[in-house]
Amino acid sequence: MAGATNIHADTFERFGTLNFFQKLLFLSRQVYKDSELRFYCFPIILVCSLLGTGLLGCVIGKYKEDAAAAAQRLPPAIPSTLISVLHVGDALFMDMQLVSANGRYAFVHERDGKLVLYEKLLWGFGPRRVCWNSGYFSSFHDRANGKLMLQDDGNLVQYEQNPRMVGVWHSHTMRMMKDPERAYVILTDEGQLAIRDKHHVVYWFVSCA
Repeated sequence: MAGATNIHADTFERFGTLNFFQKLLFLSRQVYKDSELRFYCFPIILVCSLLGTGLLGCVIGKYKEDAAAAAQRLPPAIPSTLISVLHVGDALFMDMQLVSANGRYAFVHERDGKLVLYEKLLWGFGPRRVCWNSGYFSSFHDRANGKLMLQDDGNLVQYEQNPRMVGVWHSHTMRMMKDPERAYVILTDEGQLAIRDKHHVVYWFVSCA
């Protein structure tokens, strides 16, 4: 081992002038060249690797435990949807939304009872622009039972429970169509929220245009 020290004495004189990464590279080269250094360094490297692996496993295990505990403290998830069409009998509950196929526009049934049509500025990044809202604000405590429903008479109606289901907003499109059970609500890629019949004739709409 003394011979190894003499062999590398001139090289170690330059060691202090190297930066951190150059020092690491230098040491790895010396270990690779010198069989005695490899013999002594290998157990150290092995032990350090095992300790590092164990420490990493402990950190990951602790993170998983914390994440699981946090998930148990969260309230139950509220259902959401990414559809762009409502058919007769379909309902949009609070915290659910219609999203245009291109992802730029969203019609949201919000927790406070408002129905809001948004344009997502910069195609999903940054703030949203309000294009239209129903103007209705819920003062009921049991808001979770609210729903927006397309009825078989062609009318789009927002209901809330207080304590029974009552209509608080509607589109005034009942009995306007010959075949209302084939009606549907669609949010288009142009930002138009519309009620249409089976021939795609528009009977009511709001728009971001």
